[in-house]
Amino acid sequence: MVSKVIGFIIVVACLTVSILRGTGIMEGDFIIPLILLSQMFILGYIVNITTLLAKDIVLRYNRGSKQPPSTTTLHTWN
Repeated sequence: MVSKVIGFIIVVACLTVSILRGTGIMEGDFIIPLILLSQMFILGYIVNITTLLAKDIVLRYNRGSKQPPSTTTLHTWN
């Protein structure tokens, strides 16, 4: 919950700085906060995908039956 609030504050801050720079109130280029914002979104997607993959791997290899994971027999695919 706290991380979502902090993330929302960062998104609002980047958009505010970009708007202020774009209108001329602040000095600097307006595109830089937007680039940083897009990098944060990309990083968030990468973290979510990695978390899903890690949970899948943990669930797949820690079954309650303690059997080794099922392996495919490649020689039967021909």
